[in-house]
Amino acid sequence: MPNVFVVNELFEAVAEPTIDPARPTFVLEYPAAISPLTRPLPDNPALGARWDLFIEGMEIGTAYTELNDPDVQIEKFRQQLAGPGAIATVITLTAHHSGSSNLIAVLIAIAAASLALILTLSVADRLTKRLPTQSMRVIIRFMGLIILTVGARFVLAGFHAYRPV
Repeated sequence: MPNVFVVNELFEAVAEPTIDPARPTFVLEYPAAISPLTRPLPDNPALGARWDLFIEGMEIGTAYTELNDPDVQIEKFRQQLAGPGAIATVITLTAHHSGSSNLIAVLIAIAAASLALILTLSVADRLTKRLPTQSMRVIIRFMGLIILTVGARFVLAGFHAYRPV
């Protein structure tokens, strides 16, 4: 496990529980490797311009200055596809679904998701150039709605876990 992930695990296990729940707290400047779409700090590229807000012991929000260099973004995306996150996901899925039939199902799901991702990325550039601007706006708004719905669900689940109804 790279050192940056060890630092993050230590933060979550040791430092995060000690944050005073009575005081809103901002945690600043996360390691850049943890937040690959975060713009690195000019004076220390190992850190990213990111903060998390903790209120009453819960992480309420994350914000960061977005990395907007497409060449750097695609390189970081490629690293993520084959990086420790993808490997950890495979290990977790296979550990939670033991047995040969479950293992085969997990491998088929991973292969299907990989194939869908490869196909999507291979046609994305050509598709965006051929679609009319209005169609792209509709797709972008629809995708934004999906992201908003998922985010709202996470927030509601967090509130229900913190304050059961």
